Order: sequence, then C-alpha cells, then structure tokens
Amino acid sequence: YKGDLRTGDGAVLAAGVPGRFLAGLEDDRRSNLLSGVGGEGRGTELFPVDAATGELLERLLGALAFAVSRYQIEPDRETLPAGDSVVVCGPKSAPIAAGLLSRDPALAMVRDDGRWLIERQGSNERFGSPSDDCDPVAADIAYVARHQLGGRVIVHVAGIHTLGSLAAAHYLANHVKDVFEMAGDRSMSFVVRGAYEGMTITSSALVAGPFGW
Repeated sequence: YKGDLRTGDGAVLAAGVPGRFLAGLEDDRRSNLLSGVGGEGRGTELFPVDAATGELLERLLGALAFAVSRYQIEPDRETLPAGDSVVVCGPKSAPIAAGLLSRDPALAMVRDDGRWLIERQGSNERFGSPSDDCDPVAADIAYVARHQLGGRVIVHVAGIHTLGSLAAAHYLANHVKDVFEMAGDRSMSFVVRGAYEGMTITSSALVAGPFGW
C-alpha cells in the first residue's frame, strides 16, 4: 500500500486489531491484513516506509495472538472488507478513506495552499506536518480514528506523509491501552506526531484528543 497525502498516492491496509479498543470483541482472534497498491501506474510493490508500517501492525497483531490473513485492495475500492479492520489510507488515496473521514464530527483533513492539514472541526485549530514547515523538522503527524460501525470496529490511520502513518503504527503499538483508558469503548479520533531519523520512528506522542463521538 502507499499512503502519502502530499502526492495523493495511497491505498488501504485493513486488519483486525488488538483488544476491545481495536478489535471490539475479546474472543475474535481472526484478522485480515489487506494491502492496496500505490496509484495509477505505480505497480503493486510496497515502498519501504509503507512496508515498515504494515510489518509493525502485523507484528502487533501477532503478539496479541491474532491470525492474520493478507490481501491486496485496489485504491478505487469503495467498500470496507468484512469484519474488524484497520485502514491506512489518505482521503485522496481511495474512496474508503474519504467515506470514513466524512463520518468524523471532530476532526477533518483539509488542503490549504497545497499543504494537507488536520483540522479540529468547529475551531481554528489545525495541525500540519513539521516536515512541511518553512524550517522543516524531521517529524510527521497522522490522523487516527476508531469507528464503531455496524457492530464492528474500523480503525483508520492517515499520515500526512508515509512516515506519519508509520508514526501512528508506532504509537498504537505502545499506547493502545492508554488511548482506550482515556476515551473508552466508543468512536473517537486523535492526532499523533512522530519524530524520525531516516525511515525509523524515534518517538511518537499524542498531539490532540482523543475526541469522542
């Protein structure tokens, strides 16, 4: 899959996810890991950062005793896969992501003067990638949401750039319990920031939220 909002390239990674925060049902130990392709003409290869994000999420699932099945999804797919899922995808990357974002009353992803931002709806508060600042910093941000949808749980991750998605995976791998304790078993969204060196996330932290809805 590919997920860079700057270029609009992207696709979908979907997976059943850990615990009640991510999977919803403690006794559901099956999960799907679906990887889409990058964009028209880009082929089906995984780019290094994208592959690292998928591998981190798959390791997390495996550590929590989920059986993971992997699939590929084309970026023009409009319907979510069956079951609990994680979708790693920007709004320009596939209709699935745009549909999930439209359900969120708390946060939105907007484009302003060629730059993607995460906006807290009903306020002037916006969050941009530090890597896009006039004085760039080796850090990126990501939108993360948990949807209670028709008796299942869908987790949506959208980094401003691909390293933002990797930062979100890093944060979830270390703080799923913390977020669940803050927001409880409901739909919610939040913003994560991660610092990096090369293609390695060195730290990740909560920037805003979680906002329940």
